[in-house]
Amino acid sequence: MVHLNVVAQTTNPNPITTIPTALRTNTLLSSANAAITRSVTISDSAGVTSTTILGPNAFIINHKLFNINQIDYNVPLNNTEIWQITNSGVFTHPFHIHDVEFNIISVNGVAPAAAQAGWKDVVVVPGATGAGPGPGGGGGTPSVVKFIAKFDDYADSIHPFMFHCHISLHEDEGMMGQFVVKDQSAPTGITQYQKNGKDFFLYPNPANDKLFVSFVDPTMQAYYIRITNAVGKTLFMLPRPELERGLDISSLAAGIYFIELTDDATKLTTIKKFIKQ
Repeated sequence: MVHLNVVAQTTNPNPITTIPTALRTNTLLSSANAAITRSVTISDSAGVTSTTILGPNAFIINHKLFNINQIDYNVPLNNTEIWQITNSGVFTHPFHIHDVEFNIISVNGVAPAAAQAGWKDVVVVPGATGAGPGPGGGGGTPSVVKFIAKFDDYADSIHPFMFHCHISLHEDEGMMGQFVVKDQSAPTGITQYQKNGKDFFLYPNPANDKLFVSFVDPTMQAYYIRITNAVGKTLFMLPRPELERGLDISSLAAGIYFIELTDDATKLTTIKKFIKQ
């Protein structure tokens, strides 16, 4: 519930009493500055089989289901890029990207209307025109949407960002991908995994339902936590976790696991082993 208190006019010498004709002047990105055009295909298919598919068809990006252990794109920090989204399926999909906002260049070759010409993080990609009915209808003319974005912050070669359909069922059925933004001047890959970059303790270990983290340096904070099993499969990805509540590991089967904790200040990652009873 909102409670409004109406009081006397302020003594500000320039009170705002009218709505401005323009709220902000947008400086949009130029296609001439794009370093690359990435082609992304989205579609639906009745031919994909997987234990994760709940309905009669799958929704896929680049002709494959989402894989949490796969990075689809490595984006250099400060890159300006055009993303071309081609929809060959019968369904319309609102395409959403994390990390950045973008400017729509065109929808099926037509410049965006005024309401779509500003900064966005979702764009509707219509279904293919003339496509046959039902999942994987095909046969129609694909729809093509182009947008431009600049990836100028939040570089982190460990922590991926997502792009996906913003319809929950569609992303859950496989229409999702991942990218990382990499600072080319910073260490990358295995060099960031320092065995004792920033030390911490896990307790209790072995654990049953909750696993707690204690830092040697009390000023240390967790930027990111990833939990993997003994063969390296990612089970949990936790950005800025609330460690004071403990990590809920009740859903894990008994066995040996590894926790990769990235320090907020240095972005160094330390790996520890724990046992789930």
